[in-house]
Amino acid sequence: MEFLQGLIQLSAALVKRREGNHQGEAKLIGKALEKLRAARKHSGEAFMGVRLDPLIAEVERGATPTIALRL
Repeated sequence: MEFLQGLIQLSAALVKRREGNHQGEAKLIGKALEKLRAARKHSGEAFMGVRLDPLIAEVERGATPTIALRL
């Protein structure tokens, strides 16, 4: 559940970025990172085929994330 909540919050943060709402973006990025880190702790390296470490690293860098699929 944490993984999906984190992705939803991340998606909402990117909408805020596009709208120019930097305060809303920052708030949602923080919440998304909390959820994604919790998912990493409980699920391991990947969840539903998504590699969590690269995703978290991109979000921390402030980059627009690309989903890193575990193939």
